[in-house]
Amino acid sequence: MGMVGIRMTRITGTLAIAIFVFCFTLSGCSEIANTQVDIKVIGVGTNFTGFYIKDDSTPQGIDGTIDAYGNYIFEKEIKDLDNIEVHVERLTTARTLQIKIYRDGDKVKESSLESSETSTNKLVLEYQVGEEDTSS
Repeated sequence: MGMVGIRMTRITGTLAIAIFVFCFTLSGCSEIANTQVDIKVIGVGTNFTGFYIKDDSTPQGIDGTIDAYGNYIFEKEIKDLDNIEVHVERLTTARTLQIKIYRDGDKVKESSLESSETSTNKLVLEYQVGEEDTSS
C-alpha cells in the first residue's frame, strides 16, 4: 500500500469516528426531545388558578376541577420539554395546595403550601429535565 492508501485509510477512519460521535450525540439529545412529564396540582378543599410555562414559551392557564371528595385537581401531560415552571395560587388561605411532577410514572419533584402557612397563597415549582428531588 502506498502513501496515498495510508492517508485514505486514516481519513476514512477519522471520518468513521466523527460520524459515530455525531450519531451518539444525537441519540443523547433525543431523550430530551421525547421526554414526557405529568403535572398534577391538588387543592385540598380549595380551588386554585395559575399557569405553567414550558421551555420559556407562552404561559398556559391552569384551573382546578372539583372531584368527588371536594378537592380540586389539575392534571396535564407535557411532551418534548427541557424545563417547566408551574405557578398556582390557592383561593382559600387555610387549605393545602400541592404541585407534583412525574416523569415515567415516578414523582421527580413536588412542593406544597400547607394549610398552616397563611403568609402567602402562591406556590411556584420549577423542574429541569434530569433533575430529581432529593429532599424527600
